[in-house]
Amino acid sequence: MNNLIKALRLLFIFNIKYAFSSSEDKLYCNNYVGYKRCFVFLAANYGNLGDVAITYAQELFLKKVFQDYVIVDVPISNTLSDLKAIKNICTPEDIITIVGGGNMSDMYYDIEFLRQMIVNKFPNNKIYSFPQTTDFSRSLLGRFLKRKAQKCYSRHPNLVLMAREAESEKRMREMFKCRVSIAPDIVMNLDESKPMLKRNSVTFCMRNDMEKSPDSFISDKLKQKLIELGIHTEDYDTHIKRDGLSFEERIDELNKIWNHFRKSRWVVTDRLHGMIFSFITKTPCVVLPNSNYKIEKCYEWIKDCGYIYFVKGKSVDEIEGIMNNSYEDNFEEVRNKLDLQLKSIFL
Repeated sequence: MNNLIKALRLLFIFNIKYAFSSSEDKLYCNNYVGYKRCFVFLAANYGNLGDVAITYAQELFLKKVFQDYVIVDVPISNTLSDLKAIKNICTPEDIITIVGGGNMSDMYYDIEFLRQMIVNKFPNNKIYSFPQTTDFSRSLLGRFLKRKAQKCYSRHPNLVLMAREAESEKRMREMFKCRVSIAPDIVMNLDESKPMLKRNSVTFCMRNDMEKSPDSFISDKLKQKLIELGIHTEDYDTHIKRDGLSFEERIDELNKIWNHFRKSRWVVTDRLHGMIFSFITKTPCVVLPNSNYKIEKCYEWIKDCGYIYFVKGKSVDEIEGIMNNSYEDNFEEVRNKLDLQLKSIFL
C-alpha cells in the first residue's frame, strides 16, 4: 500500500510539472527547422551503463534505418521540462521512440509513468518502444500499473511495443491490444570487439541491489578460489553511481568499460549488460541468473556464440572446468541474425 501511495503521489507530481512546464520551442525547434525528426525519449544520462549503452545503440540503429531523419536525443532528466515544447512543434511526420530496457514494471515505476505519459501525449505519431522486459508484480502497485499500461498502450493507434525476450513477448501479447514484436536487446547489435587487447585478469561484474543473483555466493567462492590459484581478479560494475552525464561523458564511460572487458580473460556476472558487453567485445563470460527471468531469457539470443555460458545451478568446480576449456567464436553469425530480426520490424 505504501508503494502505491508513493506512486500515486509521483504521478500527481509528474502531471503538475507537465502542466506548468514551458511550452517554448527551445532547441528542438530552433536547431532542426526543415528536418523530419526522430525523437529518442528517456535517453539514459545516469550511471547505469547498460541503459546508457541501450541509448547509444538505439541512436546508431535509428541513424541507419531513418536516414532522412535527424535523431534527437531527449535525456530522461529533461522529459518533464521539455515534453510540452516537443509536443508543440511535433508534426505527424516525426517519429517518437522510447529507449528500451527492463523497466516496464512496478520495480521502476517512475520510468513506467514517464513512458505512459509519452505515449499519451503523441496520439498522432508513430511510436516505437524499443525492446523491453515487462515484469509487473502481483502487488497492489503492480496491478495498478498494469491496468494503466493496458489502457494507455492498447488505445494508441500506431504504437509498436518490442519485447526483448520470449516471456515478455507472451505477456505483452496477453496484456496489450497493439502491435507487439520480439527483438533482442539493441546493444546486442553492436560490435565492440576491437581494438583487440592483451587479456589478463578475471573481471567480476556483480549486482548489489534488488535484482541481485540468488547464486551470488557462488561468485564469492569462485573469486576466492581463483585468487588462491594466483589468478588476478578485478571488480567492475555496470553502474558507476553518477547522474547528469553529458553525451560525451556517456561515450567515454562506455569506452572505459568495453576496454576493461577487452582486457579480461573472463567475465563473471549476474548483470544482463555484463553478459551483453561480453558478447559484443568477444569476451568469454560466465553468467549467473539474476532475481527475475530477463538474463536467462535474453541468453537465448546469443547462446550459440560459443563463449557465453549461462551456469544456473552449477557448482564452483563445474564453473572452473568451463573456464579451463577452450571455446568457439561464432559472433558474426549470431550478430547477423540479430540484426536481421531487428530490421524486420521496421520494413
